[in-house]
Amino acid sequence: MFGKLDKNQSGPEYVVIGLGNIGKKYDKTRHNIGFDIVDAYVNSKELKWKKKLYHSRHAELKVFSKRVWLLKPTTNMNASGLAVKEIIKRYNIEPNKILVIYDDIDLDVGKLRLRSKGGSGTHNGMRSIISQIDIKEFSRMRIGIGAPVRKDALISHVLGTFSKSDRILIEQTIENAVEAIDSFILNGIDKAMNQFNKA
Repeated sequence: MFGKLDKNQSGPEYVVIGLGNIGKKYDKTRHNIGFDIVDAYVNSKELKWKKKLYHSRHAELKVFSKRVWLLKPTTNMNASGLAVKEIIKRYNIEPNKILVIYDDIDLDVGKLRLRSKGGSGTHNGMRSIISQIDIKEFSRMRIGIGAPVRKDALISHVLGTFSKSDRILIEQTIENAVEAIDSFILNGIDKAMNQFNKA
């Protein structure tokens, strides 16, 4: 079912991008939930992250016969589109085979929502991606981190860490997200939405 790619194979057919900020000070922050999920996926498949390539670190595997790359952009969050554009342009990735994972303040903590297209909302990483690749018809997985108590506390909220009780919810969401990635690759976004948006 799953396997590592042969060295002689070409680039990916599917690309799964987790959004976050590079650096230890951002580890486990709300804004880095995209990184946490692709890290968990890579660990679940006993893969390793490779060195920086096209403004990102990547891991490779096969899901059945489908070639998949996991990406963690190494730019700051607001320039995430640079990594996505490089990969899509070089390997001519179809929009319906792209999945971007990111945090969403408009969803309650721990909520997971898949969509096949849409705008960027208030998320600067998504805004960068849409601006760089000039399409909105790609899949995304939004993970709820809740809204700040005060609107002027947005930055400290997204760059802060989860409370102990919220972290318990998020860990379960991460497990569900790993399964949702497999479902997206194997079955497509519509079936993945039907399965995981109900949870």
